Amino acid sequence: MKYDGMPRPKAKAKEPSLDTGRDENRIKRARKTYAELMQQPEAFRRTLEYTDSVKGAFVSGLSGREIKRVVLIGCGDSWFVGTCLEVLVERLLGCPCQSYDAFEFSAFHCDTVSADTVIIGQSASGTTGSVLDSLGKARKQGAYTVGISNTEGAELLSSTDFGLLVQARREGWPTQATTSAIGAIAWLFASLCVEKGQNRSYAEEVLSSLRGIPAMMEAVISDNEGRIASYAPVLNDVLFFQSAGCGPLYGASQVACAKLKELCPVHACSYPLEEFHHYRSLKPGDPLVLFLLGGHARQKEIDTALVGAYDGGIIIAVGSDIPEEMRKVSDLACLVPETLPELQPLVSMVAAHLLAYYVAESKYEAGIGYPSEA
Repeated sequence: MKYDGMPRPKAKAKEPSLDTGRDENRIKRARKTYAELMQQPEAFRRTLEYTDSVKGAFVSGLSGREIKRVVLIGCGDSWFVGTCLEVLVERLLGCPCQSYDAFEFSAFHCDTVSADTVIIGQSASGTTGSVLDSLGKARKQGAYTVGISNTEGAELLSSTDFGLLVQARREGWPTQATTSAIGAIAWLFASLCVEKGQNRSYAEEVLSSLRGIPAMMEAVISDNEGRIASYAPVLNDVLFFQSAGCGPLYGASQVACAKLKELCPVHACSYPLEEFHHYRSLKPGDPLVLFLLGGHARQKEIDTALVGAYDGGIIIAVGSDIPEEMRKVSDLACLVPETLPELQPLVSMVAAHLLAYYVAESKYEAGIGYPSEA
């Protein structure tokens, strides 16, 4: 091979797992991930309680500011958190909200922020260089900066105008740290709107809906875990997963692919729902994890499932309402509770967490890794 004898790159130093069939490092981290995903409901509850106890500093820090733009930055799941929140924040504040990969923002877009910008940077470790760099530049330009991390004492929490410690663990791959961060940011902005009397009815609906999310997460697990675990062996030989969703659920589809790549020796790629139709995306035997929002997206979602099934793909549907026409072509249907469309990622991505874990376990038990020339 091209790199035989090459020393292990520094970027790989923190992740010793391999793509071989029964790699112990990979399955150990997958099992830690499972423990944490099962504890998501309680982590989410704790995070909302803590966020509510410190929201006063966030609200007072923005009380005299005109907010014309919100920017959300992060890397990996921390970036996908922002994708899930764009629609919610825009509906609450009535201004543009954009989610950026932190490196991209720092390198190409940071000069656009000003005093009427709120910029939120998330990093589980609190040490991600591009997040810290972006927030430091933005603060110098007068923007209001927020740092969110689940690591106590992280630089990100003390170097910003407002720091929030998410009450979540992360020893495995991120699950509860992701959903809890979404909940915390939604809680902060909804609380700000209630305090300012801006879009108050919707803001109060958001707060009420967030309180109900932990019970919904528990329902996703109890209603779907057995079905997903039983189906996972069908996917043992799959090497490439695809996922799609629209609006806030595009963020959930990004998370689904991240978990599959992290836990399993596979490739995975996410699409916005419309973009899936512009390519010959599915090949026979390829799974498509399709996140359903319903409403104005319903016909496009049905068309996507029908096209995928026609091309010989495996259709895995995740939604609060799965129409009969879609059920007929779905190989696995995961029904989840219904909440506000803007908060639907919080329940739908729990099913994706379960899917990634059980595919990882099934491949491990079967001794199936990623093919190599060896």
